Amino acid sequence: MPESGLRPLVLVTLLAAGCVRVTVGRLAFVAMDGGDPAASRDGGRWWILGVPLGLPSIDTAMSAAMASRGARLLRDVAVSSDHSFYFFFGPHRYTVSGEGFR
Repeated sequence: MPESGLRPLVLVTLLAAGCVRVTVGRLAFVAMDGGDPAASRDGGRWWILGVPLGLPSIDTAMSAAMASRGARLLRDVAVSSDHSFYFFFGPHRYTVSGEGFR
């Protein structure tokens, strides 16, 4: 393949797949009555051709973050909205990070 034909192929591949993470909130602390061990890790939902197949849940992401740490309190909490895309589809999820306390 000539080098001139390879550049557009590389550009299309880079633009067709990727991930965007946006911090949507920061909280000093969050207290809950413990996380749900059965909660999925991130509470993500899929989209196809830009149409969401449901909305992700911040509550599920928060509960999963607390359950993974065995915590009742999270300090210095950051909530991020993650959008991965693979050509015409991808997941949208919320990710919660912070320092957990029992």
